[in-house]
Amino acid sequence: MMNYKECLARGFPISTGAIENACGHFVQSRMERNGMRWSLKGAKNMLNLRAVNKNKDWDIYMRYYIEKRQLVNQTSHFKDVA
Repeated sequence: MMNYKECLARGFPISTGAIENACGHFVQSRMERNGMRWSLKGAKNMLNLRAVNKNKDWDIYMRYYIEKRQLVNQTSHFKDVA
């Protein structure tokens, strides 16, 4: 819980409205569409991908993801051969 009186007295910015609006735009606009149901894991994955896209990091993320998958595939291949 946030002590608003103390935070304001110390000069901290208080902007819950902006945060709530961003959450509404970022989360609700995607997760609460008509007829959608999400598991916790699926919701986390969707929001992570949405964050990557909104931050314009999609190309960087995809390079990382492809490299990671290739490493997993190579490692599992060597286990099968041994």
